[in-house]
Amino acid sequence: MGGPITYGPGMIVSQSLKERIRSHLDIQQEKENTKHLKSAIKFYQGLADRSQKAGIVIDVFVASVDQVGILEMKPCFE
Repeated sequence: MGGPITYGPGMIVSQSLKERIRSHLDIQQEKENTKHLKSAIKFYQGLADRSQKAGIVIDVFVASVDQVGILEMKPCFE
């Protein structure tokens, strides 16, 4: 992937440039720009469950973990 997910049930920020991506501090303080956080985590938990049942391995290699949604994707590689 090349940046944050901006479309679909796993999105972490909208495509609108008016909405800025969440930061670590925003997540800790549960600010309004974390509105996609819980639904994205739920989506990736379901994806992880389906992958595990099918015997699929999900590998993640990233250089910047805070701007691509690794927190939300955590269930996939835990």
